[in-house]
Amino acid sequence: MDVSITQTSADKIKAGKSGLLLISDNYDAFAARVLAARGAVRTLDLMYYLWHDDHTGRLLLQEVVRAAQRGVRVECCSTTSIRARAMPLIWR
Repeated sequence: MDVSITQTSADKIKAGKSGLLLISDNYDAFAARVLAARGAVRTLDLMYYLWHDDHTGRLLLQEVVRAAQRGVRVECCSTTSIRARAMPLIWR
């Protein structure tokens, strides 16, 4: 995946609107999440059913924390709790 999310969907999604991009490949889907976190300027809204304390969960959490440190407003909605071991990284 060598283009940013905004470039991929710019033809169909205008500024201020929401959209949906289906990505079937696991690696591309993870890359899309990382690119979204890295490219966030004002807000980053995340919604997850599960967020595991595994390698990819910690990598994505690191990108989300970096976005927050840049001044991006981060909101995360999860229908289940994020694993307790990940919490110390969030609250540092």
